[in-house]
Amino acid sequence: MSKIRMNTELRNKLFNKIKNVFENEDTQEREAFLQAREDVDSQYAFAKIVAKDVVERSYPPEDVAILRTFKKKYGQPCDVVAKDKCFYFAHNEDVDDEGKETETKSHFDFGLFGNLNGSEYDSEEGRKFAVAYYREELKAKDLNPDIFAQQNENKDNPHKTKHVDECMKALGYSNQYSNNNDVVLE
Repeated sequence: MSKIRMNTELRNKLFNKIKNVFENEDTQEREAFLQAREDVDSQYAFAKIVAKDVVERSYPPEDVAILRTFKKKYGQPCDVVAKDKCFYFAHNEDVDDEGKETETKSHFDFGLFGNLNGSEYDSEEGRKFAVAYYREELKAKDLNPDIFAQQNENKDNPHKTKHVDECMKALGYSNQYSNNNDVVLE
């Protein structure tokens, strides 16, 4: 009895057809994903309102307007009022066992690639979110937004790096210190 082996081209063609069927099937998971994407949009809007209120309590708009006037007049030395998507929030809570006030503090990055877990810079979770959020747009550009899921168990490797870099480039991400407010999917 001989074994029949399919060539790579035929195997890939078959895989892509099956994948297409599963991706277009209405399932609870797909509906949950679409709902979660809608929910995140409304949560971002709410978080922006809350963050703006908190920031304006510490930095009244009138004071910011004065500082912007000085920035226009004197330039770079007075550059303390730039628009930003990153905020460092802290607040005092209760008193600890030693009678000292405890302070909770964290860095929040409200950009597409940002995170809310306190890390000030690069976050793989932020990149995973961005790729999932713009999944359809990336697929339309013949990119592989599923690379994180496909390579979940693998450490970095050239195949993963190539696909992640292509997706990040399409989303306007250049490096960990980049200004990543804008998505560039054109």
